[in-house]
Amino acid sequence: MPIVNNVYYSKKELLRKCGTINQIAGYKRYFFSEGKARGVEAVDVNNGNGLRFTILLDRNMDIAFADFRGVNLAYITKNGIVAPQFFEKDGNEWFRSFIGGLLTTCGISYAGAPCVDLGENLGLHGRISNCPADNICCRNYWDGEDFIIEVSGQSHETKFFGENLTLHRTIKVKAGENRIFLHDRIENNGFESTPIMMIYHCNLGFPLVDEGSEIYINSDRSIPTSLESEKNMKDQFKITSPKHGTIENVYFHEFLENKEMGLAVLFNKKLMGNGLGLYIKFDLKELPYLNLWKMMGEGEYVVGLEPSNCMTLGRDKERERGTLRYIEPGEIKDFILEIGIIEDVSKKLGGKLNIFEELLKG
Repeated sequence: MPIVNNVYYSKKELLRKCGTINQIAGYKRYFFSEGKARGVEAVDVNNGNGLRFTILLDRNMDIAFADFRGVNLAYITKNGIVAPQFFEKDGNEWFRSFIGGLLTTCGISYAGAPCVDLGENLGLHGRISNCPADNICCRNYWDGEDFIIEVSGQSHETKFFGENLTLHRTIKVKAGENRIFLHDRIENNGFESTPIMMIYHCNLGFPLVDEGSEIYINSDRSIPTSLESEKNMKDQFKITSPKHGTIENVYFHEFLENKEMGLAVLFNKKLMGNGLGLYIKFDLKELPYLNLWKMMGEGEYVVGLEPSNCMTLGRDKERERGTLRYIEPGEIKDFILEIGIIEDVSKKLGGKLNIFEELLKG
């Protein structure tokens, strides 16, 4: 049943008050027309209850802008929206087309730091975020009393004499529910076993990220990935104000094998009166880790909550550790995430575990 301004309405009640349901909730499909964004096709989704976000069809259906009732949620880099033809694959040049946004997908056959793996030069974070989607379908529909907004499509990572991987993506929201459901189905259409490395690079920004904001993760162990990160280990869940000359900190979080769902929360008690938070819930079957990325620099002020099946040190390091995962010929793997809003955080957070237990039940 749709929620509008925190009030529940039946389908009949809502349709009696609207010329079209699209005045309340729905999608808008369009093209960017200027600069490096020129030609990028996008879809704006409005859930009718304050959650809005932008899906970039020409960037693997990743999510760029996102806000809740006028409060920005995502970090957007100085690059802005960049069309895929500007992608530079070598070394760290991936940063030249890195948008940030609520979600940048890293993968499929490699992700993490640049490296040389079995003689192959691999750049930062893979190619898939710069691959346009095809077979796109945008639709609104009623499912009983629920109004659904759904965008689906597929992207490909292929190479002659190489991999043949297809990522089928579906992004779905219910009108009034402040949750985004993302389902990726990755299929190996080739005839060789292929490495699979996936990092869901969720980038949160100001004002959600601000001095005094805090991070909660229901992991059981965290490992700093650099000496600088180790030095700041005890403060990894705290957000400071931006500082000149800051170096990024990255922490690798692991979960017990008997856990089914991972959860990461960032909340700011100062927003919207009673606080505002964002959570990411993910299926640990295919995404057994989370990388926490904190960059507290001036103009580069971002927190990355990154469900993953690997660390960020590169494919060669995963191979050396014996943790490199593969997808076999004909095999299909499903990756499931839920990204949602927490309102009245200050009221709900009686303690860390209370909010974890509540969200994991939902």
